[in-house]
Amino acid sequence: MIQVKAIKYNSALLTSSGKVWVAGINTNGQRGDGTTTVTGYFSQVVGLDNVVKIAGGMESSTLFAIAEDSVPITKAYVWGKNDYGKIPGVPIGDFQSTPVALDTKGCDVIDSAESIASVILVCSDGALLTHGTNHQGLLGLGYSDLTTRVSMPTKIPHEERFQRVYCTAWHCIAWASSGWALGYVWGVNA
Repeated sequence: MIQVKAIKYNSALLTSSGKVWVAGINTNGQRGDGTTTVTGYFSQVVGLDNVVKIAGGMESSTLFAIAEDSVPITKAYVWGKNDYGKIPGVPIGDFQSTPVALDTKGCDVIDSAESIASVILVCSDGALLTHGTNHQGLLGLGYSDLTTRVSMPTKIPHEERFQRVYCTAWHCIAWASSGWALGYVWGVNA
């Protein structure tokens, strides 16, 4: 194993061969095997090869993977329950039981994180992409309302270049790649 991830009702494993295995509930396709069958063991996520990172939120039933494609670019994949619009093309509250690639507009994805309502992707050029719902400002786009939805990954306007992103359920922080110990935080301010 090269990565283990605990997600709300599931556990995900990334193997050294680039495969992803998931155990836990499967009522919303979280296991990524094309079913909603509940079993007591890990099942391999279908259609994913060359995965380099897995992600998912502690308060979510959505899972993500970053995989190296056959062209020299990494892509982000998503599956599970579509809380807050994190799976483009799937109605809110519905689910996707197999991974689908996100349209990242040519972004070579190097990192990702998920809050309760949004997904943040870091591109190799240092740009940040976001999508989901602006619940408590979690999109990072400066909107003041709680209901704006962005269905496709959209660039967060910023001059800084970023290298890493981390999210809790209610906050996200992106670390700048400028060599300074500099981070930018957004989300709940309470």
